[in-house]
Amino acid sequence: MLAITGWGVISPIGIGIDAFTEGCTKKSSGLKPITGYTTDPLPFDEACIIPEFETTKFLGSKGTRSMDRTTGMAVAAVGMALKYSGITVEPKQDRIGVVLGTSTGSIRSISEFTRETLVQERPYLVNPALFPNTVMNCAAGQCAIWHKLKGVNATISGGKLSGLLALRYAALTIRSGYADTLLTGAVEEFCEQTAWAYYHTSSSRQKLPLGEGCAIFVLEKPEIAQANNRKILAEVLGCEFGVYSKININNAKQQAVGLASCIQKLLVSANITPSQIEVIAKCHCEIPVLHRLQDEGLSMALMGMDCAYHFSISDLIGDCFSASAAFQLAALLAFFESLPTAGNRYGLITSVGWDGTVGCMLIRAGGN
Repeated sequence: MLAITGWGVISPIGIGIDAFTEGCTKKSSGLKPITGYTTDPLPFDEACIIPEFETTKFLGSKGTRSMDRTTGMAVAAVGMALKYSGITVEPKQDRIGVVLGTSTGSIRSISEFTRETLVQERPYLVNPALFPNTVMNCAAGQCAIWHKLKGVNATISGGKLSGLLALRYAALTIRSGYADTLLTGAVEEFCEQTAWAYYHTSSSRQKLPLGEGCAIFVLEKPEIAQANNRKILAEVLGCEFGVYSKININNAKQQAVGLASCIQKLLVSANITPSQIEVIAKCHCEIPVLHRLQDEGLSMALMGMDCAYHFSISDLIGDCFSASAAFQLAALLAFFESLPTAGNRYGLITSVGWDGTVGCMLIRAGGN
């Protein structure tokens, strides 16, 4: 098991842990008018955006002129997580790194740079300073440079499950001895390109507004946390994943069984029973059939038992795609923060994707 000793969050319902926790507690909606947010034409009037987040406001103007929104949110959230944990990065320290989940990096940066290569005068007079933003691992690299994190640096692309996959990669990296502490989570930005793509595929989706944001967690071995007098907020007991055929009406049952199998493996490895799960943070599925199979998988794994509390944070912050699972973990931490700390409390995160992927994570808070 690994310890979570800090976190940072930039979300449509609040920037920072206190604001986010309050937003979760009050069930505040992150839906806002897009008017004035961008000059680009957009297919809808509202989204779960974060107009109060400006990169220069949070990071200053020095070194941020060419930083895109994805990178800005990631760098700021990593800074929040480091501050929360009280981690001071030493000049020669090379055991602290970054693992960031994303879908493609900044879609805006990729699209706009590609367009410039087509419309500018030959020989394609584009601004070379903007090219790094088109690379998927730009945000993770900038987080390391900005905060002087010289350890492992990785970017994980896994669609809706990117946040969970990043956490699993980080856990395996620490257990394998390649790092002591990793800043891990996921990021997704709202932009014109994503909005139009979402709009043109909305016929098969549920009507959930688009969202954006970033959630980052400090993950390390419990002994490292204790040696540095850092409070353990929760422990990651395990992650499990499965990959099946792309979702359709004929193989939905297979995906439900796969999710149930993943959950059961977690329960067995942690030596706990379904009745001990107090809260479930489910993903909000964009396709109705995915909702059904997620519920079926949970019912099979938990033998029909209903936990005390379950929710989908996407109902408040919208569809944050690759950052969705990271926000599910953030919402669990916020939930446990509002409860008495007596005894162990177990929380389960589940996620399913239209591409056939399923994943889950089990965490324990309190009493450690």
